[in-house]
Amino acid sequence: MNVIDDFFVPDLVTIKRGESVLWVWNEMNHDPHNVTMTSGPRGVDRHDFETSLSPAVMFKFKRKFTVPGRYSFVCSLHFGMTLNVDVE
Repeated sequence: MNVIDDFFVPDLVTIKRGESVLWVWNEMNHDPHNVTMTSGPRGVDRHDFETSLSPAVMFKFKRKFTVPGRYSFVCSLHFGMTLNVDVE
């Protein structure tokens, strides 16, 4: 998963339960970005799926998805920057 100035690439991912997503901040970024979960399956703690920092480049953030369902994310600095992760 690439974090590029003002968008996630790809912006829709389908994975299997137990798999992880690795976000990587592109070295060509100029703006800081973060990962913030806006909604997810019942019982999932939103704070487990958000970065505490808003780096611009060369940062990595990895999370394992153990509960099936749709997880929606946004960069809280750029609300048009969205991502959905569907866990089967």
